[in-house]
Amino acid sequence: MGLQTFVSMAKSSSLIVKGNNVRHDTKTDYICITDLARLKDEEPAGLVANWLRSADTVDFIYEWESIYNPNFNHVEFDMIRNQAGRNAFRLSTKNLTDVGCIGIYAKAGR
Repeated sequence: MGLQTFVSMAKSSSLIVKGNNVRHDTKTDYICITDLARLKDEEPAGLVANWLRSADTVDFIYEWESIYNPNFNHVEFDMIRNQAGRNAFRLSTKNLTDVGCIGIYAKAGR
């Protein structure tokens, strides 16, 4: 059973991308980035992992959390941010939720 990673999106009843259904969590309105990655690769885990470790993604998450998360811990997130872009840097949704991020989470997949 894989993990499905969700990021925030605007209200939508369904999302079809290139003829493929991209799931969204109706409770939170988050989209499944695993489904988006699956459009490029049938085994999307590597794409999602590489996307998460990108310095640009880390900067995006920082900005999103700064705006939408009133309890965002800038100091703890800076420890992640300082490592972003390094060859050995790895980031997971668990790392992000451990430092209090609310804009991304993982749940057991299908």
